[in-house]
Amino acid sequence: MLRLSARLIGCLCVFGMSSPAAADAANDVRCILASNIFVKAAKDESMRKVAADAAFFYLGRMDRYNSAQLRAVVVQQRKTISTENAGAVMNACARNMANAGKAFDSLTQDLDKHR
Repeated sequence: MLRLSARLIGCLCVFGMSSPAAADAANDVRCILASNIFVKAAKDESMRKVAADAAFFYLGRMDRYNSAQLRAVVVQQRKTISTENAGAVMNACARNMANAGKAFDSLTQDLDKHR
C-alpha cells in the first residue's frame, strides 16, 4: 500500500496540478492562444496592440508551470478556442490584465502615501 501511495504522489507531482493551479494554467494558456489570434488577424492596430500586450502579460506567467503541465494544457485549450469565441475570450483576458494593472497601481499609490 505504501508503495502505491508513493507512486501516486509522484505522478501527481509530475503531471498533476491542484484545481486552482490547473484553472490558472488553462486561463493563462487560453489567453495566450486568443491573443495570438488577434495579433495575427485583427484589422485594427489598437486591437493588435492590446492583444500583443496581453500575450506578453500571460507569457510572463508561464514560469509557474512545468513543461509537462503546459503541454497538456496547451493541447486541451487549443480545442476550446475558435474564431467564434476568440473575441469573448480576448475581452475577458484583456479585462483581467487591466484589473491586475489597476490593483498594482492602487497598491503602489497606497504605499507611496505611507513613505
